[in-house]
Amino acid sequence: MICFAFDKLSGRPPREPADVARRRELFARVLRPMRLRARELGYALGVHGSAERDLDVIAAPWVEGAVSAPDLALALCEVVGHELGFEPPTGWRLAGAPPRPHGRDGCSIHLVRAEEMTVGEDGYTDSPYIDLSILPRGAG
Repeated sequence: MICFAFDKLSGRPPREPADVARRRELFARVLRPMRLRARELGYALGVHGSAERDLDVIAAPWVEGAVSAPDLALALCEVVGHELGFEPPTGWRLAGAPPRPHGRDGCSIHLVRAEEMTVGEDGYTDSPYIDLSILPRGAG
């Protein structure tokens, strides 16, 4: 079912079904290689959300010796770049950035070249990207 209401967060109308399908194909293209690389580095990746505007990915440390959040994020950026044939621009939250709840780190991995990025009226990117949340190691 397609709902033609406004997006709750942005206030914009929902994407056209063809745009959603194109984004989901792009997300599917990079997700499996990302999962394989994350596993090598000690993480499991999970997906949540609709994948209509972005792909929300949660990285959970799965084994002792999992790499740091920045190392995982950079490795996943490399995987995405390899799959898409370019180095995607990234925005890694470093010291001084507002913390996410429960100690999560996060970054955005954009799936277009910098010169192809578009920004909506709300100031947020309108281009496809991955919203990566990384749970802290040693929690629990």
